[in-house]
This record gives sequence, structure tokens and C-alpha cells, in this order.
Amino acid sequence: MHYTSKQLCSSDVCLHMQAFLFYFDMYQNNKKAFHKLCCYEKDFFFSFLETFKGEGVSIDIYNDQEAYEYLFSNIIIAYKEQIVDFGNAELSELLPVKHRDLSKDVPFFLYYYRIWLNIIDHNQGKFVHIISKCIKKRLEEIKGKGLASSEYAIREKICCSMFFYIYYKLREYFEQVGKDYIVFNSKNDFFRATALTFCHILSRHYIPSLNFDSGATLNYDDLFEDSKDLLEDIKCLVLSYFEHVDNIVLNNKVGHLLFEKNNEKYIMWLVKKKISTLPYNEGFEIKTFYRCSCEKNLALFNGTKVIPLINGWYGCMENSESRGICEQSKNNK
Repeated sequence: MHYTSKQLCSSDVCLHMQAFLFYFDMYQNNKKAFHKLCCYEKDFFFSFLETFKGEGVSIDIYNDQEAYEYLFSNIIIAYKEQIVDFGNAELSELLPVKHRDLSKDVPFFLYYYRIWLNIIDHNQGKFVHIISKCIKKRLEEIKGKGLASSEYAIREKICCSMFFYIYYKLREYFEQVGKDYIVFNSKNDFFRATALTFCHILSRHYIPSLNFDSGATLNYDDLFEDSKDLLEDIKCLVLSYFEHVDNIVLNNKVGHLLFEKNNEKYIMWLVKKKISTLPYNEGFEIKTFYRCSCEKNLALFNGTKVIPLINGWYGCMENSESRGICEQSKNNK
């Protein structure tokens, strides 16, 4: 029996210990089966190992290829922009991070960073082609800023590294889904969110170092509980919107849904298109979701009716004259 991501993220300590012993036995006695585990399962296992290192657990994950992606992702998110100094500064000049070992993290980062660049260049592995396209697009944007070559090299290193973190989170979610998209519906309206949706929202609206001078609005880190469940949270938000708002139908053009949380305003953009994976071969694809800051977006909230949804969220219902994607049904008396 394997464990779901939801189970491994729960607060059930007994279940966590059972899961760890299950994966530990597999790790020790069935390497072939362990290799086939989903990304989120390995992440749980190695995280557990690191938590209890020094307490009878003597496995050095820096020397285990199965742990390389887990380690690389954690080093990136722990040191953030300081990774640009890895290889360019003495260890004594770097700022230590709690529970991390610079003497191990720096050489490992430099080693696996070269591997990651090679993976990107050759589009090796599922989802890599999506990440590669996003990296290429972002680097083209950075080049357009006219930076000095040294500054561009810094931004390139940050970009490629942070996109590995996104790639890792992407796999954590979609490997358990079994496809590179999710589909859900509210009554007769079908929605799809893809790996590209995930990649765009996380890269453009959650990671400051990826949005150097881009003008993109950043969402707050605690907006949702876990970045890997981003699309699941968006799905619940959309379904809650249509559950609480009566007499709404969707029109046939690009448009938006409006939300509010903690006195901040958010907009979700969708587009209706032909989608072969949906019933009737068409539906609404979720493109992006972000906190509003420009006057043009904020003006859409003028005169809206605020309706309580889930988890502290509110839906903002527009007047029929100003509504983008949502229109009051003219057939409903």
C-alpha cells in the first residue's frame, strides 16, 4: 500500500511513522521499487530522514542519487538568491542557514546545477519541455533589459535554479494526478488547468527573484497552504464561487473571475477554447491568477457584490455591464 500526498501532509503522527517505516523498508530492501516512487513520496521519506539524522539514522543522502532532486530543491529554496555566490565566494563569506551545512550544500549545488542545465538543454524527462520553454522565455525577457554580462549571468543562474524548484513542485503534484492537467466542472461548465498554468502562476506571481523588473504582481506566500497544491486550491475556489453565486452562466470569450482575501483583490483569467480532453470538446482553460495592483484591474471591483466563499475567500460579483467572463443569465427569470 502506498500513501497519498494528502495523507503524508496530514498532522497524523502515527500515520507518518507507519509511512516512513514502509518507505524505509523499501529503501533498504527493494531499490527498484523505491526508484519508481512518485516525487512526493521520496520527498516525504528524505525529509523524514533529515529530521531524524543524528538520532540513530546514519544514511548520507548527499551520496544517494535517489535524493539528488530532493536535495537540490531544498538547497535552492533555503539559500534563495545567495546561490549566485556558490562557487564565487569562500564558504566563510556565505551566510549560514539554520539546519543546513554549507560545506556539503555548496559543492552539491554546483555539481547538480550542471546536471540540471544538461537536462534542460536536452529536454530529458516528463514536464522538462514545459520548464525549458518557460526558462527560455524568461531569459529572453531578462536579455531585453540590456544588463551587463555579469549581471545577466547572475539572473540566468537564479532563473534556471528557481525553475528547478518549480519543476520539482510540478512533479510532486502531477505525478499523483497521472496526467499533465486537471479537469473539473460546475454544472454544465467544464474547466481545465494544465502544467503550464501551474508553471506560469508559480513562476510569475510567487517568486520575486524570477520577476526582476518585470512589473508582475506577486501573491503572498501564505495565500494557499502548499505551492504544490496550487491548482487543487484554485479548483476549490472556482467551485466554491459557482456554488455560492446563483444564476450565473459563462459566456464565450476571454474573461475573468474576481476574488478578495484579507482586503487584497485577486483576479483569475480564463479563456474558452476547443479542448479535446473535455466533454463536448470545449471548455474554459485557467490561464493565470494574481493579486491586483494596477488601476485597470482594481476598477473591475467597483460596484461588485461581495459573497463569502471558503477559507476566508470572497467572490466579487460584477454588474452585468462590467462583467468579463460572468454574465447574469438572461434566460433565468
